[in-house]
Amino acid sequence: MMFTIGRLSEIAGVSVRTIRHYHQIGLLAEPARDGHGHRRYGSAELIMVLRVRRLVEIGFALREIADLLDAPPEVLRGSLDELDAELASRQEHLAARRAALARFRELDHDPRLPESVARAQAMMRDWGMPPAVVEAERDAVLLATAMLRPATGPGALAGSDTTGDPSEAAGSVEPPQVRALFDDVYTSLIGVDGGRLSRRLYQEMDAVRDLPADHPRVDALLETSIEFLTTHTALLRRLRAEHWQASVAFSEATVTTLFEDFLRSMPPAHLRLVRTLGRFLDEQDAAEPDADST
Repeated sequence: MMFTIGRLSEIAGVSVRTIRHYHQIGLLAEPARDGHGHRRYGSAELIMVLRVRRLVEIGFALREIADLLDAPPEVLRGSLDELDAELASRQEHLAARRAALARFRELDHDPRLPESVARAQAMMRDWGMPPAVVEAERDAVLLATAMLRPATGPGALAGSDTTGDPSEAAGSVEPPQVRALFDDVYTSLIGVDGGRLSRRLYQEMDAVRDLPADHPRVDALLETSIEFLTTHTALLRRLRAEHWQASVAFSEATVTTLFEDFLRSMPPAHLRLVRTLGRFLDEQDAAEPDADST
């Protein structure tokens, strides 16, 4: 009795499409055809499809099966050993991913963000900050933690690309010293006085978003921001004293280019605020030796 491709599919437990694919890649030879040009399959083709199906179920890729169908027993045993080792490695990887997933599910914040940043994001949303403000803060911090790390302190680089965990490349992992610094910044700056002053600054930042950069309201916000930063000079000096340098995945030039690109995406009023406050902090750093000597 000869089978149609549909009947062979039913008996072998594979789809018609799969059988046709086996023909295309050479795993299954073309059978005889009847007078109408239709393929007719017999026991030989059924056995071959069952053998291929079995090897697929074990875990072999189709590209490997052609060499295994008629391989001697020792070759097959070696291939089975290799497959077992590969599956064990995959199992370990999956177990590690599931463990990480379990940790993320236990968190009370967005697992995509550093914990301190996620807490600040939640606080800003509770304040009623518009999504654009929350997202801008998130993007700025994620960009910084991805591309920069302190050049001093525990675990810092010593001017070499060979130091540090390779898994931290391209910002895939937030280095512990970076995380600690941002914890201090958000706890001290945003958490002070219940966050009242920080809330007012963020609200005003949103209010001036569409104003001209030289608008008087922007001038007033600059004065308030400088007063705020001056209040926290010690913390900001510690943050900047880390002598930030590019992560192992980026050159200094790349970091500068990416930050400039990010700044250019800001509204003019925000860009003026960021650049002016940056100059103020640079001036504070330059004045620090004089202050220490008095």
